[in-house]
Amino acid sequence: LIDTRNWVPDLVAEGFDLGFCAQTGPLADSSLVARTIGDVPMIMAISPALLEQSGQLSHPDQLAGFRLFARAAQAGVKTLRFLHPKHGGHAIEYTPHVMTGSVAVLQAGVVAGIGAACMPRHLCEDALRANRLVDAFKVQAGWQPEPATMYAMLPARRGATVSTRLFLEFALPKLALALRNELDP
Repeated sequence: LIDTRNWVPDLVAEGFDLGFCAQTGPLADSSLVARTIGDVPMIMAISPALLEQSGQLSHPDQLAGFRLFARAAQAGVKTLRFLHPKHGGHAIEYTPHVMTGSVAVLQAGVVAGIGAACMPRHLCEDALRANRLVDAFKVQAGWQPEPATMYAMLPARRGATVSTRLFLEFALPKLALALRNELDP
């Protein structure tokens, strides 16, 4: 069974063999075993028209002038962390104008020019190539959102089935390459 709903299941109670989770920050303690797949490069996605109105961004604090969206399940203040090769880390706190569990909804709002969102680069590639989205920070600015980490989550109590272990042996290296855009078509 493959279930793609935008909710966090109880893998143990619902009988799932495997789940995938991408997030920044540490995982919460749970009854699950996590296997790290790799980093998920993120971008601060914005529509070209909205960025043109404000001008190119050179520092994360400039995001305060934008309606920011978040992929989140609970309301409240959110934190975006950014990394710079020379200046180190920087965090901004914000209250999202739009909150959703769906990356597709986030992307649609950003493409429509309603606001900006931190999104996985690999999910934005088509919109970036078509110039429906751009990265709010040019490469010269050096700022990038902190990458998320992709995990394979397995229920600890049952242990992995043979088919799940074989799938993970086959798929995890390929998923890691795909996240870095290094997978051959």
